[in-house]
Amino acid sequence: MQRKLTRGRLFLSLALLLTIASGLALRRYGYAMHLPFMVVKYGGSLLWGAMVYWLLATIFARARRFRITMVGLIVPYAKA
Repeated sequence: MQRKLTRGRLFLSLALLLTIASGLALRRYGYAMHLPFMVVKYGGSLLWGAMVYWLLATIFARARRFRITMVGLIVPYAKA
């Protein structure tokens, strides 16, 4: 069981890092690749939301997807 959990977290961590790299690349090279303004502007927000999900899924690896999604929807609205 421990090995399966570790492999899952490894996959989630990799997805998290790829999402961060994609967001940075989109901001840096989006206009140079002649992507539309809407894709460059709001694509980063979409990738940020995906990054929050991957981060929560990595931390709470045993939680159900629905619970992780609900917590992920609350995070942007939480006040510090």
